[in-house]
Amino acid sequence: MFTRAAILIESSDIPGEQDLPGARIDVENWRKHLLSKQGGAWESSEITVLNKPNWSTLHKLLKEHNETDYVFITFSGHGYHLSGKDIEETKICLTASDEIAVISINPGNPRCTFVIDSCRGVVREEELLHEAVAAKALMKKEASDKFEYRRIFDSAVQQGERGVIRLFSCDLDEAAGESKRSGGYFSRFLVDCCEDWYRAAEHGNRLYYPMNYAHNAAAKITTSKNPQQHPQYEGGRRRKHFPLAVCP
Repeated sequence: MFTRAAILIESSDIPGEQDLPGARIDVENWRKHLLSKQGGAWESSEITVLNKPNWSTLHKLLKEHNETDYVFITFSGHGYHLSGKDIEETKICLTASDEIAVISINPGNPRCTFVIDSCRGVVREEELLHEAVAAKALMKKEASDKFEYRRIFDSAVQQGERGVIRLFSCDLDEAAGESKRSGGYFSRFLVDCCEDWYRAAEHGNRLYYPMNYAHNAAAKITTSKNPQQHPQYEGGRRRKHFPLAVCP
């Protein structure tokens, strides 16, 4: 008898990373598709859904299916591509401490499909190895010169995955509020949040204020000011967002 197994993985809410509600939806969409006739009429017992599994759990499950005729695997969450002198591999983030090479996820069975829905921003090996040391050194460096600020800003932008980030001042079918004195609520609060972050800049562990952080802070203030206005952020599944403010 032909045997099959599906492993649907979502790591949408890893601490320290942007939450990805869309990844949770991905798993449900895949499950519904597989159970449908057009998706192959899978049985529920053939489908395993994993939320933020550690590598030990996933590796054990893969080994259990090394003789299954066909294994279908999906992953939705954060990822990146590690590049260096002796390494070229895409990694996915299962948990805060488990970043696994895609090539490692293989049950070794006769036939297998693996769908990876994550970003693949390139991270240089040497940058990864020295990131903590370099960041600490930079944070201690007293630099008020504008060229240092420009360098940090440019570096932060280049670390972000390519693509477009969109910040909308309101949701669909809503009006954007404004003040004749201070301008649009959302724009003003975005700038204010950046200034507040900069003034509190004994941050210690961050050289720049990510755009999604600034948006979330400004959106909260905007809605409290105008309850019928709900700013929206579209940044995709990127791990690193562009900066909106910097501080050496």
